[in-house]
Amino acid sequence: MKDAIMQISAFSLTDEVEWLSNQYIHHGTVPENYPEDAYHIAIAVINEVDYLLSWNFKHIVRRKTRDIVRM
Repeated sequence: MKDAIMQISAFSLTDEVEWLSNQYIHHGTVPENYPEDAYHIAIAVINEVDYLLSWNFKHIVRRKTRDIVRM
């Protein structure tokens, strides 16, 4: 188990992530009062992550958000 955990990478908050997360908020993809979720999505997109899991945030998994992120 420890070996598996050691293989997990951490992603950085870059200028590109900052810009993209602001675009998601500006265009209504993510509500303005959830900037952390915009970062979460932007980091996944910039780093070409295949899957993004969401526990309880409907705005992350709604169709509008998925369609805009795919663009």
